[in-house]
Amino acid sequence: MISVIIAVYNEENLIIQNLQSIYKQISVLPDFEIVVVASGCTDNTVDMIKFLKREMKSIILVEERNRNGKASAINIAHNRVRGDICILMDGDVFLGRNSIIELIKPFKDKSINLSCSRVIPRKYKNVFNQIASIRCEVWHDYRLSQSEKALPLIPSGYLYAIRSRNLPDIPNNIINDDQYIGLVQSDGAYKSVYSQNSIIYPIYPKTFDDYIKQRLRTQLGRIQLERVFGSQIQKDFLSFSTKKTFITNVEKKPYAILNLLLELYVRNECKSIYENKRINRCYIWEPIQSTKCL
Repeated sequence: MISVIIAVYNEENLIIQNLQSIYKQISVLPDFEIVVVASGCTDNTVDMIKFLKREMKSIILVEERNRNGKASAINIAHNRVRGDICILMDGDVFLGRNSIIELIKPFKDKSINLSCSRVIPRKYKNVFNQIASIRCEVWHDYRLSQSEKALPLIPSGYLYAIRSRNLPDIPNNIINDDQYIGLVQSDGAYKSVYSQNSIIYPIYPKTFDDYIKQRLRTQLGRIQLERVFGSQIQKDFLSFSTKKTFITNVEKKPYAILNLLLELYVRNECKSIYENKRINRCYIWEPIQSTKCL
């Protein structure tokens, strides 16, 4: 059985399209369920999901009165699922053609524990989308490199799959749940695979303030993993990204350089934030509004 886990908060603009897209792809499978945890929603998200449940009986809605963070929502869903394979994805992303089938193909090999998708931004004509495209290309090359070397992979939280029995409980103070899970899987006992034909299209920030806000929370999570668990994810990726910047073609090079400079700036800001405000309770991300609509 395949279980899809989606943690949502105020996704009324995209949740119907998202769930219909998931259902269309996963309904070709003999046995599946879609578990949606709606945490403290103050818009019409819950009513929309309930409406869809009338025709999509495989949707299981779990309502949290208050927001307790994405880690808490994933843990709640994991305790409810019945599937052998869990697919974790966001509620405001768009699936590529056959993305779910491509994502779960590797699990025919019993030694595979985790499968991660390829991220490509939805296209918008602004500088922040260009920068996001550069960063996604670097992550694509990085995951290909890691995969070729049979090294552990860090999945993107937008879309990945893992064997249910090996999905760990996530501490509520963890900021980057996807990278925490990838880190737990990196001890050598598990195998992961990069399913590059499984493509997910997220909406990236459209304004400078939203861009910086998103990068701050992501980088803060990586610094947390460095300080608490000794993770080398960010240092390895930053080194890889720096090398890629200098071999990027002329047309993309300005965006590649801007991406690198912004990442260095954000990382320094995050170090200051982390050192002055320890993350010791449940961490709740502030929504990035410009990513919540087309």
